[in-house]
Amino acid sequence: MLKSEFEWGRRSASSIRGPSRGKLAISRGHLSIMARQLGTVLLSPMAINAMACGCALRPLPAKSLQPVAFSTAQQRGAADLGCPAATAQILSKETIQYPQEAGSSETPRRAAYTIDVSGCGTRTTYLVSCDDRQKDCVAGTLQKKTEGEPQLADKLRPDAMKAAQLRGDSDFGCLTATTEVLRQETIEEGQTTGGHEPPHRAVYSIAVSGCGKRTTYDISCDGRKKGSCVVGTVQTPARE
Repeated sequence: MLKSEFEWGRRSASSIRGPSRGKLAISRGHLSIMARQLGTVLLSPMAINAMACGCALRPLPAKSLQPVAFSTAQQRGAADLGCPAATAQILSKETIQYPQEAGSSETPRRAAYTIDVSGCGTRTTYLVSCDDRQKDCVAGTLQKKTEGEPQLADKLRPDAMKAAQLRGDSDFGCLTATTEVLRQETIEEGQTTGGHEPPHRAVYSIAVSGCGKRTTYDISCDGRKKGSCVVGTVQTPARE
């Protein structure tokens, strides 16, 4: 890099300081010009947004919330199994991106984990949902399937498939998209009252294909509300 080019970049950065607190007020176009002048690789839109607002790129919720999810499952398992020495093991984790509001730059804020807890000769599995805004997680057990008796996930399956297909039609711009249910589970939440509370939540992993494209959606449905299925895309972490 030539010394003159470096000096130009330093003077440019100094000349565009905002009127208050000395923060940089950098536009995307200005950053791109600076990158070309300095002979560097252009930044991604996400990185440019982060620099323009003066903030650093945050890790995906599935990574940042993992300790909270782990602790939530371990504590729930220790209580359910009656075993204080119960240990937990994360089987899978995903960052879920729900539809953004128009004009919003909201980043993914939810994560889902499948965590196995064992101790004192017993074992159980939890589906743990976490919200990055609240820094809180909720653990639910996967309902055991009983032969001949439909579960909540079976009843809400048509609604989940319809929600996934509509989202796929919109994302692909393809009205002939088809769906395939890869996984479905009925979730039993922790009891909040002395009586038995029947399951009211079901989750699905549904693949949608059409017009040469394919993606997988994570869907959560609430049996207490009609048309309550929420569709989220699974975020793949970038390679480090």
